[in-house]
Amino acid sequence: MQFTKNTKILIVDNDPRELEIKKVQFNKAGYSVTIVDSARMAKRALMIADFDYIITDIMMPVETGLELKEYINIKYPETTVYTTSCHCDWADLPKPYYPIDFENFGSRMVA
Repeated sequence: MQFTKNTKILIVDNDPRELEIKKVQFNKAGYSVTIVDSARMAKRALMIADFDYIITDIMMPVETGLELKEYINIKYPETTVYTTSCHCDWADLPKPYYPIDFENFGSRMVA
C-alpha cells in the first residue's frame, strides 16, 4: 500500500504521553490518526471506522498488543498491524519510532 494523506492509522498505547506525541507527529506527516489507550478501545474504534494500519504497543494491561493483533488478523484481515515496544527487540517498530520509521518499515513489507 502507498502511504498518502488518506492513509488512516489507529495508534494503540496505554501511555497517554506517547499517544499525544504520536498523534502530533503523524498528523504533521499528513496521516489521518486516531489514538486509543487500550485494546478494548481499539476494538470499539474498529467497529465504527476502517483503518489502513494499526500500530499497537505490545506491553499493555488487561489485553496485550499481541492479543489485539491476533484478534485483528482474524476479524479484519485486510488491516495491517504493526507492533511496537521499548521492551522487546523483536517488535516491528521499536520505540521510539517516528512516521519515517513507519514508512520505511511498511515499504519493506510491501516490497
